[in-house]
Amino acid sequence: MNEQPAEGSVNNKFPVKSLIATMVAIGLTGFCYLRIESLNEQFEVDMAMPTIVGAVGFTVSWMMWMGWAVFSRKSVLFSTLITLVPVLFLTLFYIDFGGDGEVSFRPRYWDWKNADYLTVENQDKPLLDLVSTTVYDFPEFLGPNRDLRTNQVKLAADWDAEPPQEIWQIDVGDAWSGFSVVNGFAITQEQRGAQECVTCYDVRTGELKWIYAVTRRHEDALAMGKVGPRATPTINEGFVYTTGGNGVLDCLDARDGSLLWSQDVPALVGIELIPRTNSLGIAYAAETSTLMWGRSCSPLVYQNLVIVAAGGPLNAVSENDPTCTLIAFDKKTGEEVWRGGRRQISYGSPNLVTIDGKPQIVIMAEDHAVGHDPETGKELWAFARKGSSSGEANCSQVTAVAENQLLVTKGYQLGGELLEVAAENRGQPNESWSVKSIGKSTRLLKTKMTNPVVIDNHAFALSDGFMSCVALLDEAPGLEKKWRERTRFKHGQILNVGDKILVHGQDGVLAMLQVNFDEYQQLGKIKTIDGFCWNTIALYGDLLLVRSERKAACYRLPIEGTAIAETQVPRKTDADVADAPVDPKAENE
Repeated sequence: MNEQPAEGSVNNKFPVKSLIATMVAIGLTGFCYLRIESLNEQFEVDMAMPTIVGAVGFTVSWMMWMGWAVFSRKSVLFSTLITLVPVLFLTLFYIDFGGDGEVSFRPRYWDWKNADYLTVENQDKPLLDLVSTTVYDFPEFLGPNRDLRTNQVKLAADWDAEPPQEIWQIDVGDAWSGFSVVNGFAITQEQRGAQECVTCYDVRTGELKWIYAVTRRHEDALAMGKVGPRATPTINEGFVYTTGGNGVLDCLDARDGSLLWSQDVPALVGIELIPRTNSLGIAYAAETSTLMWGRSCSPLVYQNLVIVAAGGPLNAVSENDPTCTLIAFDKKTGEEVWRGGRRQISYGSPNLVTIDGKPQIVIMAEDHAVGHDPETGKELWAFARKGSSSGEANCSQVTAVAENQLLVTKGYQLGGELLEVAAENRGQPNESWSVKSIGKSTRLLKTKMTNPVVIDNHAFALSDGFMSCVALLDEAPGLEKKWRERTRFKHGQILNVGDKILVHGQDGVLAMLQVNFDEYQQLGKIKTIDGFCWNTIALYGDLLLVRSERKAACYRLPIEGTAIAETQVPRKTDADVADAPVDPKAENE
C-alpha cells in the first residue's frame, strides 16, 4: 500500500520550476551578451540590456530557489547556504558597475595601496614654474581650446615599426579627472581615502611634485557613479582651478599647491550636503540636488573670471530660491561677479565659442542646451533636450561646428542633433537670439561619457562605444552616417592630433586612427593600463598621458620630423620662481 503525504506536510519534490527559471535566465543573458552589438545597431537596444536581463533573471531565480529551500524541511542546510552565501559574498566584495551597467566585484577590505602611498603631507620641495608656457601645453579639459583637438605635433603612422614607448606608470587615487599640463607639469585630481586631493606630477618622470589634500569625499548611493572627484583641473597664468566631487571650487598656487581661495558653490545656491558613512567606515557626503553622480564641471577661465556650473536644490521652483545655471568669480580673489540663468545643471562643462561674431558660453544644462553672455551671465538662448541628471543624464559637451552651428550629442537612445543659432538686431539694444534644429538622429552620435570631435564638417565619436564618423549637413536630415566600426572601445575617450585620432578605450586599449571620412582606418594599437579608463587623455608634445581610477601612465608617441628632446621650454630657476610672485600679467620667459 502506497503511503500518501500526511495532510499539512511539506512537499520536498525537486524544484523543477526553479531550475527552468535559472536555465531561462542563463539563456537569455547569454543571448543578449552574444547579440547585443547587432541588437544595438538594428533595433537601438541599449548596451546595458544584458546586465538588466541578467540581474532580473537571476534575482527571480534566486528567490524561487530560496523560497523552495525555506519551505522544504529536509533542506535546512541548502536553505542556510542559499541565504547566507550571497550575504557573505557581498560582505567581502562590493559591486563595481561599468559604463553599460556591467557588473564586476572588488574586495571590500583589501587595501591595494600601501600606507606610504596614502601619505598626503607635502614635502619640502622647490617651487614650480607654471607661469611660463610652451606651444605644447594642454592646460585644461579637452585641450587648449576645449575642442578635443591639438595640432602641435605630427604623429608617425607606423606603430609596427616604431611603437609607443611607456615612460612611466604609477598608482593614483580614485578619480575620473584627466590631466592638464603646462611647462612639463601635469595636474589632476585624486581621492585618497577620506582625502580629496589635487596632485602635480613631472611629465618626464611621473614624480609627485606637490599635493593639496582636504577632507572631502564624494560617493553616490548606488555606487554607479563611483568614488572621487571627476572634473579636470584648469591651469591659467600660474593658478590651478579645480571643482571637487561635491562642487567646491578651489584656486591653488601652481608653484606649490597651496590654497589661495575657495568657494562652496552648492552652498551658494542653497544645496545641502548630507553626511554619510560607507561600509568601510569612511565619511562622505551627497548633495540634495539632481546631481546624483557628482560634480563634473571643469572650470572655464574667461578674461578675469573663472566660471562654473551651479544649479540648485532638488525640485527648486520658487523664483526666490538661489538656483542659477552659471556662476562667475574673480579669478584672483574668488569674489562672486555674476550669476546667469535659472536652470538645473547636468555633468557638462562650460565652453567659450563665437556665434555670429559674439563670444558666448555654451553648456548642456539638465534638459536644455543654453548660451550665455560671458560678460553678464545673461541667458541668450535655450534649446530643449531630454535629460535627467539623476538618470538619463546629459554628459557630453555642446560642440561648435561652424560660425552659427552647434552639435549636441547624448546616449540613452537620444543621439545627435545639429543646431543653428542666429541673432536678430545684432548689436542693437533689442538684440535677441533664436535657435532651431537642422536635423537629428537617434541612431547616430550616442555619446555617453565622451564627446565628439568635429573635423571638416564631420563628427568622430564613440557612439554607444563604437567608433563612428558622421557627416554634418547644412539642412535636414542634418546628420548622415559615413561609417561605424564594429570593434567596440566602450566608454573611452578620443583626441584629434592633426590628421590622426587617438582612441583610449574603457579597458585601456590605445588605438591610433587615420582621419578618414569614408572608412575606419586603424594604424596601430597597444594595451596601456588597468582599470576603467573613463578619464580624458592629454597630449604634451609627444608625451601622451592616460589614466583610470587607479593607474596613470605616460607614453612617448613616435612623431614625424625633429624629435622633441625636452618637450618643454627651459624652466625658470627655483630662485626665480620663489622670488617672483604669481602674476597673471607677467610675460612668459
